[in-house]
Amino acid sequence: MVRSDNQAAEITFEANREKTMAKKQLKELKINRDWCKGCGICVSFCPKNVLELDSKDTAVVARPEDCICCMLCELRCPDLAIEVLTEQDKDNE
Repeated sequence: MVRSDNQAAEITFEANREKTMAKKQLKELKINRDWCKGCGICVSFCPKNVLELDSKDTAVVARPEDCICCMLCELRCPDLAIEVLTEQDKDNE
């Protein structure tokens, strides 16, 4: 079967899109406890309840295995106290 230029371009596009859209895996979720003022915004925005406030009203990572790397905690933190470090899923490289 001979492929046209359009078919070849579509296949290339799909392969590139899969690489770009590869699932991210959590490498580390860093919380700078000196910067965190305990507002709870990160806790509220986390769709998987990964974060909690501790007894000192500071954000802590309670369930890192549930993190889907959506980055909402990092993006919404008004104190810039959260950094989500990811690595690309090795299956999609």
